[in-house]
Amino acid sequence: MPVNKKMIIRGAGIEEKSWEVDLDGIGQAIHWAHEDQELLEREVLEMEEHFPNFIATIAAGTNNIPCPRCGEILVWDDGIRCVSCRKAYIPRGASRLCFIGQIPTIIGEVDSRRRFVQGKCRPFFKRIFNQIEEFPRYFFSIGPDAEGFTSYYFAPVVYGVYPDNWNKDVPVIILENEYFQILGIRTEHVFPDTYARGYRLCNYANWPRVTMRVTLQQRIVPRIIIDLMISDLTEIRRLDQVLRTIGTDKHGIYNVIGRGGRRGQEFARLYNQYVTL
Repeated sequence: MPVNKKMIIRGAGIEEKSWEVDLDGIGQAIHWAHEDQELLEREVLEMEEHFPNFIATIAAGTNNIPCPRCGEILVWDDGIRCVSCRKAYIPRGASRLCFIGQIPTIIGEVDSRRRFVQGKCRPFFKRIFNQIEEFPRYFFSIGPDAEGFTSYYFAPVVYGVYPDNWNKDVPVIILENEYFQILGIRTEHVFPDTYARGYRLCNYANWPRVTMRVTLQQRIVPRIIIDLMISDLTEIRRLDQVLRTIGTDKHGIYNVIGRGGRRGQEFARLYNQYVTL
């Protein structure tokens, strides 16, 4: 089944690019994809269905490879080539399949006079609102709607890199340094990855051999929601108090939020009590 992609390129002007993902080209360059074409098709189709803004590209180690000519993303289109200048790329060494995309979460709304809409704005959004234009890759807005409201989204860039022996080993999921800086939170449950410009996330204690799509749904989407909640509590200076009340720390809180049980329920109660949208 063919997978057709579209992407908006913003350079000197705004241009829409479209292409069909070259599954045969991936199979020729990536060993596991050549050995198991059915697995490759399942990976690509699942990502297209559930995370359509993610783009299949190429990586060396855990670094995605941009176009050497113009710096844009390389895509699988009749081999591997730049989505913008269309120049073909020939890998010089071992390559890995990689997906790059954004996972958006609504964080607030403003009216036609740029005032916060009551009941719709996270504390994180109220803090970052006047700086959003400094981080165009991390935020976007939709609107105004019929009532004059504009919705804002936090949409961090996520890198998902397949190991050479997929799916016997875990994928490498990376969030950029800017992610933690923008949220104003500590880098917990991560470890520095010297081959990338961000942090590799700790996702599974025991690898269940699921697809990239499932990994993003089970581990990364909840992680972003948790980080936003921690950012909210940090902004209103309540995080330390909440941690003391439920008996955990800034590392252990990730094993409490959304897990149910007494401490999970207590966290939800305290968050809803202290965080005024």
